[in-house]
Amino acid sequence: MIKKTLLLFLILNCIESLLNAQDLHNPVSLYGMGQFLENDQTAVISNGWASNTFYDRYHVNFDNPASYPNLLSTSFEVGINSSYTSMNNAASKYNFWSGQLAHMSLAFPVFSPYNELLEKKNRKLHWGMGIALKPYSRVSYNYNFITDDLTLGPVVNKHFGKGGTYKLLYNNGLNYKNLSLGVGLQYVFGKILRTDELNFQDNNGAFGYVTSKENQVYVKGLQYKFSAMYNYILNPKTKGKPTDYDKQKRITIGASFQPSSSLKTSIDKVNSVYSYQLGTSLADTLTSSFDNASVKSKFNAGYGIGVSYQHGTNWQINVNYDSEIYDDYALQGLEADYRNTYMFKIGAEWCPEPNSFSSFMKRSKYRVGFRTGTLPLALNNEQSTVLSGVIGYGFPIYVNRQISFVNIAVEGGKKTFGSTLKENYVKIQIGFNLNDDYWFLKRKFD
Repeated sequence: MIKKTLLLFLILNCIESLLNAQDLHNPVSLYGMGQFLENDQTAVISNGWASNTFYDRYHVNFDNPASYPNLLSTSFEVGINSSYTSMNNAASKYNFWSGQLAHMSLAFPVFSPYNELLEKKNRKLHWGMGIALKPYSRVSYNYNFITDDLTLGPVVNKHFGKGGTYKLLYNNGLNYKNLSLGVGLQYVFGKILRTDELNFQDNNGAFGYVTSKENQVYVKGLQYKFSAMYNYILNPKTKGKPTDYDKQKRITIGASFQPSSSLKTSIDKVNSVYSYQLGTSLADTLTSSFDNASVKSKFNAGYGIGVSYQHGTNWQINVNYDSEIYDDYALQGLEADYRNTYMFKIGAEWCPEPNSFSSFMKRSKYRVGFRTGTLPLALNNEQSTVLSGVIGYGFPIYVNRQISFVNIAVEGGKKTFGSTLKENYVKIQIGFNLNDDYWFLKRKFD
């Protein structure tokens, strides 16, 4: 599994490099922490963004640590996505492609189910844990415009930014009977650079002067997440015996809570004025000043709740609701008008015959989802909104009698920022899920 994982990681990094070969200009990333990214697992997204209720014996849901005890085997997952975006306002329209490595995750059951089977034990307490890494926000813009002053001559205004933040997650979950509890640690870190320049070119075009203001912000800090899941089995017995897992009809209630936390921002400011000879790289710094500050500030809180019905392994339907609270948001150096959000989501999954040996299509999973709600950023005193739908497809792959999955999600939607800026997008995400049953397996020698 390790060789396959390394090969897959190298291939996906090459693909990501090709997708990010161009410099992007996303005007939404001008503000605050930039463009917030949605990089959950492909199976979770295509199942209607079921962040509170999704769980599986071969997949994890790192948005809800309480899902981890359901794992039967070690699960390594990596996802990559690509988006085509069209942004427009009353005056202009801008289209671009973007893509990235969406997430990496490694999770495993602490107590191997195969050890229990070999030792004929029926353990009542199940424990799962894992780590994951995903991009959280991205800053990527680059634009300029020219004005002509009668006294100063041509003046070029340049604005560009790059960087972003990431989340490193460590999740633990315990299950006893039908109740699962989970706790997660999320380390937020990253660097964001924003630069504004005024370029004064003299009228004869020989020399120029540039006033530059550069802000570089380093972010780091811990967040905590607590979650729970409860499964109510509608048919616990079949003909006097416990019902097989594949045939259980279950109602699942899931919830999560993320309390408000503090993040530390270290801000480096450089203000300078320099001159240069046009057409060359020669520059002479005339004045410069440097300032540094480190501040702890409040970040957001959030909560979510959901319910799902699962008809064995044939089909399921779920409804989820999430909210993020930005009342206390005050990250210095990353100021923005962020407001509380809500998101209503619904999704479904269907698998005709999960144990079919004759038909590849019958043992595949077909998914669909829909969501509507608000986004944190407010422009011109109007909060941003999103409306989108997703379709998904997941198919199993058997290697050395072990099951792995490839999951695909295609999302299309519309985001509105203020009253003028609109974004239409199509996003494709592919997730590769590799499973290995032999981790922590006790070896016996005669």
